[in-house]
Amino acid sequence: MVGITFKKKLQNVVHLESYTSYKEYQETHQLKMPLDSFITYCIYKYCPSQFVTVRIVPVEASPEQLSSAVTLVEKDLIFLLTEYEIPWPVAMCVYPVIMYEDVIITGLAAAPNETSIWTKFCEVDIIKTVRDLLTAIDIKEVPGNLLRFEAHLKKPVRIHNVYKIARDLAKDSVNAGQQSNSDPDVKVSQELNAELQANTEQQESSEPQSSSETQATSVQQTGNEQQATAVQQTSAEQQATTVQETSAQPQAITVQETSAEQQATTLQETGDDQQSSTTREPSPIPQTSSGQQASDDKQDSETASLHSSTPSDTPRTSKSRKWKSKKKAQVIDSSTKIEDLNVNHDYAEGPYLTLADLVLFPPYHIIIQTIGETVFESLLPFTYKWYKNLTTIPQLQESFLSYMDKFYFKPLSFESIAMPITEDVSLYKKDPKRHNPKKRIFTKEEDIEKALSCITEGMELEISNNDLEPTFKWSEIPEGANPYAGHLPDSRVQRKSQQLENLALAVLSIVKEGDIIVDFCCGSGHLGILLAYLLPRCTIILLDNKVQSLSRARDRVHKMRMNNVFFFQCNVDFFIGEFDIGIGLHACGIATDLILDKCLKVNAKFVVSPCCYGSLHATDRMVYPRSKKFSSLPIEQYLCIGHTADQTHKEHPLAVRGSRCSCIIDSDRGRLAEEMGYKVTLMKLKPPSCTPKNNLLIGVPVKPS
Repeated sequence: MVGITFKKKLQNVVHLESYTSYKEYQETHQLKMPLDSFITYCIYKYCPSQFVTVRIVPVEASPEQLSSAVTLVEKDLIFLLTEYEIPWPVAMCVYPVIMYEDVIITGLAAAPNETSIWTKFCEVDIIKTVRDLLTAIDIKEVPGNLLRFEAHLKKPVRIHNVYKIARDLAKDSVNAGQQSNSDPDVKVSQELNAELQANTEQQESSEPQSSSETQATSVQQTGNEQQATAVQQTSAEQQATTVQETSAQPQAITVQETSAEQQATTLQETGDDQQSSTTREPSPIPQTSSGQQASDDKQDSETASLHSSTPSDTPRTSKSRKWKSKKKAQVIDSSTKIEDLNVNHDYAEGPYLTLADLVLFPPYHIIIQTIGETVFESLLPFTYKWYKNLTTIPQLQESFLSYMDKFYFKPLSFESIAMPITEDVSLYKKDPKRHNPKKRIFTKEEDIEKALSCITEGMELEISNNDLEPTFKWSEIPEGANPYAGHLPDSRVQRKSQQLENLALAVLSIVKEGDIIVDFCCGSGHLGILLAYLLPRCTIILLDNKVQSLSRARDRVHKMRMNNVFFFQCNVDFFIGEFDIGIGLHACGIATDLILDKCLKVNAKFVVSPCCYGSLHATDRMVYPRSKKFSSLPIEQYLCIGHTADQTHKEHPLAVRGSRCSCIIDSDRGRLAEEMGYKVTLMKLKPPSCTPKNNLLIGVPVKPS
């Protein structure tokens, strides 16, 4: 077709890590790889696509990595042999990594594992448990993460639209029960069909039939077979419609021994037992006699009697009905307790298979193999039932078990395994009873004063004047990078533009041509896109874990036809590349410290405006206070100051004290950077009214890398 060109659909390339060289792979067709790369490959096989390709990246592994590696047996895998073949955005991430044009996705899950207990369990905790078991010599007690998942499977299912799911399951159960239960119509039809077939075979073997007798027997048998099939394959509601249509056909009305009146009575009794929600039309029960043939007149009479007794022609008002169980009248609505919904943990997140099952399946296969099925079932019966349920799914057998069967791990030795007592913590992100590490501290006045009295001279940073002068005009900024273009509500436009201007000017004061700038926790990319326009010779990375936010940012960038922006959908943890400037506008709580740590690790400059001081909390890799200067401040008093720092709302009587507390927390962050060789500046955004969280922390290495 002349004049028409078709754009070739681009490939999504999945990059997986391997501890096996290409030469070794050619000889054995076996790969040693990390568990998370193996899980990703199995999911790729489970969801095959012609637009997805896999590339293997060989890396050097430590002895510890090799000891916890798994083996993939597969032919014809494609290797990227040199660092020049690996795209630079991929090299900046932790494997597995997916790249599609300017979009990079890394990690088993993109949800924030610092705030989602469930995501952290699937993506981090269970993988760590497997690695620990594979490097252990023996086992003395059940790992705590296994007990957490066992407790999770015992708890009521808490998922989105759980009440709607409960109604759907109840409806499916009722429909299945009506089709499979031993109702009279189905039984009689099956018995009738069998008897007619036996009689026909007997007649055929005893004496030849006349043509009329043969035709009558054939019509009778055919009619009953059609009726039995219809009864078996339709629900109660469909049976009524099928019978009405069938009763009008001569083939469907067979030999009848009862009178029309008797048959109507029988049909009415049967219909009362099997009425549907829309009709009470009865279903005729064929008689079992084979010695008489009904005449055409009698058939017409009975057919007319049946139609005259059918109430379907009479108008009736439909009544609203609520789902009720067959055993008791239990209404399924929002007042029903979740525990009574009969929605079970057939799978990890409820009654349906999800991505979480695919991620957890290989780790648990390894765990069960190392501990032993019998012992595992006795210790964790709910988890074992979940695991065996997955092994029966044909697709999982083909795409997971076919590869996992090649595993071999030496079973762990043990005499007895203890069951430690662990905290009953739900893994559901929105479970109101779950452990919440960010639970607010409700401070008392005396607690605040005591905490502030521990702040000695020289701990707090001096607040500098904000002398950043505007170097651009908003009227000259194109629509995609301008808050005034309608990307924000009118009530926020002016304040947002003031916030963006402060951070953009801070970056412009320290940037140099060719820098790589990472906008951490970028959201919809307002700050990063503005910088991409102002700095066309710099590379801007927009990093966030929300695909919807990045998608909106990408649409605006493409409309502006800018080619210096890349989009990373991942947690901050999985970004390990080097860069020149890290920025973060209102990264909540601990996220600001994660950004700061990334910058300090690669000796990059930073420009951050923190928020949500009250949500700070210690984690397995984040310790507060951050700096040596603040090390004498107890953690309880530190968190008390952080909570007080959120009391900076407009016209709040304690806003002045709240502002000082926010500066104390940011001083701790600044002192940490100073101890790492940075020159740090703490100032306020201007005007301060643009946001209650108006601190601006700027850090520049004294000795550039």
